[in-house]
Amino acid sequence: MKIELISKGKLDISQSDLSKLQRDTLDDLQLKPVLKIMSQDKQYLQAVVLKTWFSPLVNKDAVVYRQKAVIDAMSHQEQINQLYQLVTNTIEEAKQGNWAFDSSSSSYQLLSSSLEIKVFLKSVKQIIKFTDSNWKSQNFLHFFKLLNEKFAAQRFKEMNDILNLIISDKKKSYPVQLKRDFSGNVQELEYEPNINSVTKLFNSLKNHYEKKEFKFTIAERDNNALNALAENDNQAKYGLAIEVTNTANEFENFFNELRFQLAFLLSVNNLNTYLKTKKISTIFPIVSKRTNIKNLKNTTLQIKMDNVEKVIGNDLKSKQLSLLVISGANQGGKTTYLISLGQSQIMMASGMFVTAQKYCSPLYKRVFTHFKREEDPNLRNGKLVDELKKMQEIVNQVKPASLVLMNESFSATNEHKGSQINAQVISGLVNSCVTVLVVTYQFEVTKMLSLHSDIQPIFLRPDRNDNGNRDFKMHTGLPSKTSYGLDI
Repeated sequence: MKIELISKGKLDISQSDLSKLQRDTLDDLQLKPVLKIMSQDKQYLQAVVLKTWFSPLVNKDAVVYRQKAVIDAMSHQEQINQLYQLVTNTIEEAKQGNWAFDSSSSSYQLLSSSLEIKVFLKSVKQIIKFTDSNWKSQNFLHFFKLLNEKFAAQRFKEMNDILNLIISDKKKSYPVQLKRDFSGNVQELEYEPNINSVTKLFNSLKNHYEKKEFKFTIAERDNNALNALAENDNQAKYGLAIEVTNTANEFENFFNELRFQLAFLLSVNNLNTYLKTKKISTIFPIVSKRTNIKNLKNTTLQIKMDNVEKVIGNDLKSKQLSLLVISGANQGGKTTYLISLGQSQIMMASGMFVTAQKYCSPLYKRVFTHFKREEDPNLRNGKLVDELKKMQEIVNQVKPASLVLMNESFSATNEHKGSQINAQVISGLVNSCVTVLVVTYQFEVTKMLSLHSDIQPIFLRPDRNDNGNRDFKMHTGLPSKTSYGLDI
């Protein structure tokens, strides 16, 4: 049975470490405080959030579908918590049983897998009780509908009856063809490594236990006969044990995937609860070719600030955003704004809400960051070489319809050389259908980019009040060639 709560089709739930570029993006976009709130410092929840963040949805339908599940989960917080705990406990109980310590014995494998299935069936029955929790989304309604169809009351009884029969069975079974004189040969069963459906399994079990029984007696102390009896019994139950074990594996996969999807919804609920407590406004983004962002605020900054009203929001509009250049003196809020754009894009592509009044934006296949870093004394190369190497790693992995955020890149050299490198890298990315968002103080970059007539940047800069103070609002405007003496 497919679990399609947060995504249609197969969902990759395998656990893997982040790549170096992904770790840099996590750090550059200051997402760790958000991750901490979502995961509540629980390792599994953290792994699920990271997996979801860095496995972005790439089409509008997928985003809308997941948003519906998130919205439903946000209004069923208690039920999501209970379901997640139930599924987690079931998986742990199945693991702690140590069911298959003697994998060489078909009889034991049959018994142990049956006991494991009993654990899963008991949990399924409890999950079904959540059907009448007034779910609104098709995601949850369809899930519980399938669950009730697959595990109807009568079917449930039949399954448990057969499992009880296997567990209590003390008889020996033989795949023999008996002739009239009761002579015959034991036939070896062939192994078929197919994953059988639950229905097919229980039909097989039913047929197996409806066969006739014959009785015979082994002489006392006939060890050879007893050994032969055990060997033949093991052989006879081999095929059946394979079917039961495969079904146990199916249940295990089902519960692992259900746990993953519930874990993501639980994590989003954790963040939503925290943001509500701090009265931080959120909205679900709309996937659009045009960029139309209103009052976007940096999520991490709001989490850290005691008074969230002091955090300034910014707007952005573009029919087809390909290059955004933010310039100006330090302490104007440029990097904070750039980070807010990256944060919201990661959250949007995972089906989450963002901290803005309005957010319409295209989706991007991947998000990369190239941020200025302090020089590492352990580096063998200079800072500029290190920046160039990192950009080379990005270029090697970037694909069209990706997003690259650059924060004061190539500032380890003089302005002229840095501007040359910056302009060539930016134009190369943009001409390769990559959207680039840049924060820079290099005035020459503007002139150099203007040489590429096919590139139409949006220029923003923070303005300054008459008294020299910044309001942290980004306004349309070309970079200005100034020493910013008033700021100094």
